[in-house]
Amino acid sequence: AYRREALRHHPDKQRGDASSAQRFQHAREAYLVLEPYTVEGVASDQLGELIANTNCTPDFTHLSRLFREMDEMQTKIDTLKGNMIEVQMDANRIGEAAEQTLQQHRERL
Repeated sequence: AYRREALRHHPDKQRGDASSAQRFQHAREAYLVLEPYTVEGVASDQLGELIANTNCTPDFTHLSRLFREMDEMQTKIDTLKGNMIEVQMDANRIGEAAEQTLQQHRERL
């Protein structure tokens, strides 16, 4: 989800749009925070640790279970990322609507 948002709001695609640049930055920050918990980040760490702590051939049944668990974890993380981005986008929309309402109110005065 964060990749999709980053692509949608990338500064090269949305030149001059400050709110889009801010959304890109939020997606980038989400990625930086959550990336170590992705399947790619966890898989290499756990596999290396497993091989380092054993003097025999890895148990592929165990590895298979680890990768299945990591895939399930990645799915949950992706869902959380999407929710986080949606909440941020909702907050931005509410802020923009409040600003527009305030501007309209000032114009009436």
